[in-house]
Amino acid sequence: MKMVRLDKICSDDIFFVSYPKSGTTWIRYVINNYLTNDSGKNFARIELIPDMHAETEYCNSLPSPRMMKSHLPFQPEFNNIIYLCRDARDVAVSYYFHYKKYKHLKSNDSFESFLNIFNAGKVNFGLWNDHVNSWLDNKPMRFLLIKYEDAIRNPVNEFNKILFFLGYNVDSTRLLSAIANADFSRMAALEEELNKNEPLLKNSNLDIPFIRKAQVGDYKHYFNKENESEFIKIHYSGMKKLEYIS
Repeated sequence: MKMVRLDKICSDDIFFVSYPKSGTTWIRYVINNYLTNDSGKNFARIELIPDMHAETEYCNSLPSPRMMKSHLPFQPEFNNIIYLCRDARDVAVSYYFHYKKYKHLKSNDSFESFLNIFNAGKVNFGLWNDHVNSWLDNKPMRFLLIKYEDAIRNPVNEFNKILFFLGYNVDSTRLLSAIANADFSRMAALEEELNKNEPLLKNSNLDIPFIRKAQVGDYKHYFNKENESEFIKIHYSGMKKLEYIS
């Protein structure tokens, strides 16, 4: 994916930033559901928080203040950041299946072979470790860090933080409804409905779901001791800062 640029960056733009496959679709979907009081039917097109890379022209047309998704590493002109992070090992597994879904890999390419690509930063948006460090080491004044694992374990607490950052008073009943409507089993069912008509999905390998497991620690089923040890060496500083390793 090309790192598409907006026509201009406004001082009040709010960016939901993450390295790919860190759970941003779910986070944005919940927030969209809460703000519209509507569960929505298309998590691939989240109008209140569009993807600046895939929907650049739509983002350019939005009035201020805009909320947008970005996968870019540190950008000094981005003033308001909600940075979503996820354990790099789970990111790598999710990215592997993403690459297979969108046919960037052969169907029989192994996870181990993909790790070589991932660890060399030869995927969209570069090396995970470089990406997270670029933001952690250059935080703008308005910066909120959200860990995917915390959002899974205690969604009410983490979405309260996000909504407060966005300037909203939280209605607890409405938030619980928004979270329930973004349950992963429901999103997976919606994906089946979207497969035939949504461009993001219909041109992909439909045998591999976009909404997969959403599990914390799924990497344990794919890594062995040797490749995990090598992986941690490469991504050590970012994983350490984010307390994914001690």
